[in-house]
Amino acid sequence: GRFFVDAWLRSGTVYALTGRRALVLRNAGRGLLTAQLGRELVFKNNRRGRGTLTFGRPVNNFFLLRGGFSIWVPALTDEVCFVRVRGAAEAYRLASQQT
Repeated sequence: GRFFVDAWLRSGTVYALTGRRALVLRNAGRGLLTAQLGRELVFKNNRRGRGTLTFGRPVNNFFLLRGGFSIWVPALTDEVCFVRVRGAAEAYRLASQQT
C-alpha cells in the first residue's frame, strides 16, 4: 500500500523553480517547502525518463513516522525534493545554472 500512498501524494504535489528558489507545494503533509538555489543539488535519473532532484544535503533515512505508522514514503520527506518527476534532467540543468 505504501507505493499507492506515495503515488497519490505525488499526484497532488506541485514543483516549481524560480530564479532563486525551489518550491514544493503539497496537498498533504507540510504544505509549502522551499530551498534556496545554490546549495548542494543532487540529481538521480531512472530508466523511465523520470528523476529526483534534492536541494540541499540529502537525508538517507526515508523511514518516516506519520500518524503512528512507520512507512517508506519519499513524498512525505521534509527535504525539498522533486520526487520522480518528468523532465527532471531539464529542471536539473535550470537549477544548476542558478548556482
